[in-house]
Amino acid sequence: MVNKIYIILLLIGIFLSGCVPEKRLARNFVENTPNTGFLVMTPDIILKESLKPVQDTTLENLSQRQKDSVRFMESEFIQYIPDSFFLNLYLPEFKKEVRKLGLNVYFNTPKETFFTDTNLNAYIFNMAQIQLQEFSEQYFAKETYNSNLYFQELILDGLHINTWVEFQKVNSSDQKPMVLFSELTARDEVDGHFHQNQFTGEVQYTYKIDSLDFDKVRQTIKNAGRIHAGYMFDFLMNQYVKANMSHDGLKTKYYLHYNRTEDELESVYEQRFIIQKQ
Repeated sequence: MVNKIYIILLLIGIFLSGCVPEKRLARNFVENTPNTGFLVMTPDIILKESLKPVQDTTLENLSQRQKDSVRFMESEFIQYIPDSFFLNLYLPEFKKEVRKLGLNVYFNTPKETFFTDTNLNAYIFNMAQIQLQEFSEQYFAKETYNSNLYFQELILDGLHINTWVEFQKVNSSDQKPMVLFSELTARDEVDGHFHQNQFTGEVQYTYKIDSLDFDKVRQTIKNAGRIHAGYMFDFLMNQYVKANMSHDGLKTKYYLHYNRTEDELESVYEQRFIIQKQ
């Protein structure tokens, strides 16, 4: 019995210490954020695309460019989001969050000025492209009653915010920037369930859709600014962890996210900037 308890405690200890090296180094980064200069460049133009099918089937013979124009004019959201509107929502949230995280960030400063005003330990985050994609997708709900499978198909609307970032160290010998990618999505939310009539045996699906509207799109854009600022901090933190572990001949097993509001470090997979293969 004693040996069994010992083994259980040992396994728990191994589980809890799984990413101790990463977390120890990440915590050091959080508590001693380097006073490094970061230049963030944002695009003047926000790309917009509708992926929804053309509603009028008689237009199927149009060229791809013509179809894209029709889709854009039929879009529910993106045609009403000017570039300046997007940036006026996005940038203030980005700026507030990076400052709360303790990063020394310059925005849209000419590169020549940035180079002269900063030391050699400086970095550029060039948001080379931001794209809004409006889309529709199939949603399937299913459940089994008395060995019979019942399903319900719905069409939901949504919006992607796709962002490509070129990351580069100033005066680095490697002149090719690292390309990072993030996709954030807002969509209709479904609250539904199957139920069987006890008298007739008929199975029905009852549901309510919390539809994406312009107020939610506006909030999604603001959230994107805050989230991307966090992704930037996480990327720098994980680069720091990776560099320090490699000095000891170790490889990182986890990608960590710093939850500023809870002051906690969490392992994440997709909620981050993904390095694109080049």
